[in-house]
Amino acid sequence: MRVLYDHQIFTSQRYGGISRYFFELIQQYMKDPKIRITLSVNHSDNIYYNEIKSLHPEILNRKSNLFRNLPALMRNYFGGLSRGKLPKPKSFNQLYSLQNIAGQNFDVFHPTYYNPYFLAPLGNKPFVLTIHDMIHERFPHLFDKKDKTAEQKAYLATHAACIIAVSETTRRDIIDILGIPQDRVVAVYHGTSFPVVQCGIPSSSPPILSLPDRYFLFVGHRGSYKNFPFFIQSVSALLKQDHQLMIICAGGPPFYQEEKAMFRNLNMSNKIFYVPADDSTLIQLYTQAIALVVPSLYEGFGMSVLEAFSCGCPVALSSGGSLPEIGKDAAVYFVPTDADTLRTSLQRLLYDKNLRENLRNRGFERLSQFSWEKAAEQTKGIYKKFC
Repeated sequence: MRVLYDHQIFTSQRYGGISRYFFELIQQYMKDPKIRITLSVNHSDNIYYNEIKSLHPEILNRKSNLFRNLPALMRNYFGGLSRGKLPKPKSFNQLYSLQNIAGQNFDVFHPTYYNPYFLAPLGNKPFVLTIHDMIHERFPHLFDKKDKTAEQKAYLATHAACIIAVSETTRRDIIDILGIPQDRVVAVYHGTSFPVVQCGIPSSSPPILSLPDRYFLFVGHRGSYKNFPFFIQSVSALLKQDHQLMIICAGGPPFYQEEKAMFRNLNMSNKIFYVPADDSTLIQLYTQAIALVVPSLYEGFGMSVLEAFSCGCPVALSSGGSLPEIGKDAAVYFVPTDADTLRTSLQRLLYDKNLRENLRNRGFERLSQFSWEKAAEQTKGIYKKFC
């Protein structure tokens, strides 16, 4: 079985949940001699691409072959179409992907994001589309009017041989919002790459950071539906009451000027810190935190929840989207627009040691339902239907 992945997400993000998802699938399939993977990326600063390049250079194409079929490719891509009807290739990597698609040397194509640039050269070859969430469709007012994500996603969804949803919540959204038949949408959960750390940081991994004794942890990007300002404004009263309590934000970009101004207005500038985080740093942050807080208005899955479970970190989750589906009884929940429910949830975690211990144990139990091995095997079963 031959599977082709394209460049899109590896071109557009340096790191992130979606590129990690494809990286983990590729890692699993490199152990399977019955699957031949091609990743159609020539150059990227994405951290997962560069790890693939180091570990599995054989799945990448050689530069010398790049323009071999380019004239025919461009004629086929634009032939018979008036100028401007289809988007022109925007990057070297897109041309690279187009050549590989036109070569037809694969059984199944799996695009890594929603740009439909590939449909013309793909011909009759089947493609499998992963939809990670329907947040653009549920909260269109949070996105720029020029953002074409929802439009492109809907267009590809009508053409895909099968759609993978990353949760049952996302699966129902796809069926309800896009009108896709139920039998064409399959839910496949993510896994986590983090080791299970049940007794604190292993002695072989000394602490990387000097951390405060008491802090809540926020992980990832903070914009739009992530609901970060609501979280900070809601928790500010707790921070003022407890002089030792801090907030640590890990990953995502450094604080913006608007965020710093918000901290100053709340007199919280000395209580909220940003940490750029790789996996090793995150493991320490999760392991020593009072709890991970995920205040998102909506999530399609929520990888950070599984990361926290792996590290024995209690979690406080918004009731938005898939988070209750993923967390089940291993979390405390709050309404993402109700500051009182958020504060109450965090107060329980702050002052109830038994609750925290209970959630740790439930998190480890819940984690057994998720693995990248299981995700890859289910995805492989979907590919096989079209080979």
